[in-house]
Amino acid sequence: MCLSRYFFHNIIERTNILNNFLVDNVLDFFKNILTFLFSFLVLLSFSSKLSFLFFAILPFYILSLTLFNKTLQSKTEIMQEKSSTNAELLNETILGRLEIKFLGIENEMLQRVEKNLYDFYKKAISRFWYSSKPSIMAQFCSTMGKIALYGYGGYLILNNEMSIGSFVAFSALMINVLGSVGGFVNLNIAYQTGITSLKRTNELIDIEQENSDGEIIKDIEKISVKDLSFSYNKGQENILNNINFSISKGEIVAIAGESGVGKSTLIKLLQLIYTPDSGKIIFDKYISTDINKKSFRQICSNVEQNPFLFSTTIKENIMLGNLDAKEDLFNKIVDDVRVSRFTSKLENGIEYKVEEQGKNLSGGQKQRVVLAREFLKNPKLLFLDEATKGLDNQNIRELFNIIRKDAKDRITIIISHSIDSLNLADRIFFLKDGKIAAIGNHKDLLEMNDNYRNMFKEK
Repeated sequence: MCLSRYFFHNIIERTNILNNFLVDNVLDFFKNILTFLFSFLVLLSFSSKLSFLFFAILPFYILSLTLFNKTLQSKTEIMQEKSSTNAELLNETILGRLEIKFLGIENEMLQRVEKNLYDFYKKAISRFWYSSKPSIMAQFCSTMGKIALYGYGGYLILNNEMSIGSFVAFSALMINVLGSVGGFVNLNIAYQTGITSLKRTNELIDIEQENSDGEIIKDIEKISVKDLSFSYNKGQENILNNINFSISKGEIVAIAGESGVGKSTLIKLLQLIYTPDSGKIIFDKYISTDINKKSFRQICSNVEQNPFLFSTTIKENIMLGNLDAKEDLFNKIVDDVRVSRFTSKLENGIEYKVEEQGKNLSGGQKQRVVLAREFLKNPKLLFLDEATKGLDNQNIRELFNIIRKDAKDRITIIISHSIDSLNLADRIFFLKDGKIAAIGNHKDLLEMNDNYRNMFKEK
């Protein structure tokens, strides 16, 4: 699920609902209160007996207001959840339209969208009918109350306890009061929708954030991993088992292995995104669970296969790595990473505007922009997760030369299947069945480990 789209739709939709409730209904609430109180006092002046009978009917209105609240909230929540899911699915379908075409699954995706929209339609209709019940009950109470009041009013007129004029005026005011009570019924429906939206908005706001407490670190000299094990769900088989290794500043280390052995999982553990089930990750003298994650993120950088660029200029994308960077440092990084080599050919040069998802730049150009951004940040720990996948050999060699140039000032960890990437590494941790099966450089592992060698038979 695209959580960003899901959360964005939730927040915008719930905020709009709350805004509409507050703007459109709160003023009506106070107007209805004033109308009700004024009419109550005037009705008493006409006939206390008829007034007491009239207000004896009001508990039935109150019942109609509260009887269906819990179920109405539940149905509203289900409908809003379905609306958010639909928004996420439609967004996913639009973004993945080319992949859908290449896979030939247009009809399947269309059926999926139609099914979700039909489910939402059913939920909306169910909520509509249920929300109509308070109004129907209120209307029934109103009709029965009028019959009783007209009958009793006629009786009072015949006994000369009330004049016809007073009864007509009483009836007119009674309609105003019933209109106010009817407004409370409609307000209650809006309130149930609003309170559900408020509840769901608070749930999003209250999503647990990363702990900002802990030891603040500004550099990393050594990473030590001791007896680390991890599984995604308790009771399931571990993805990683009893992992042990250490990495020192200046080293370039690669993590290799077949797909699904836990390479990306290990990276996420080292990035403090996941927490080990057992064992320890130690940065210098600090255990990972004791570290201030915000300070940790400030000295780490992560470059992935599909780098994310913001819809702004190339220069602004790079400057996000260090907003306080001097112009001389910026120009040096841009030249070192060879960004200037392609921006010189673009309209507006370094001020060239990047389109959504960087679609107006090639894969190699995007990687250079991201590397420039991360090097401007000057990370102490650099992760490269299949960062060169899909690039040609020339681009790969140039990027490796850039990475190697300042490697002595940081720890660099690579995930890659590329021979060129693995040759760059000082050491390779070869994963097999969730464990480190061998450690060495590319040449040594080819000679000493059959499983490692088999990965490159066709390469």
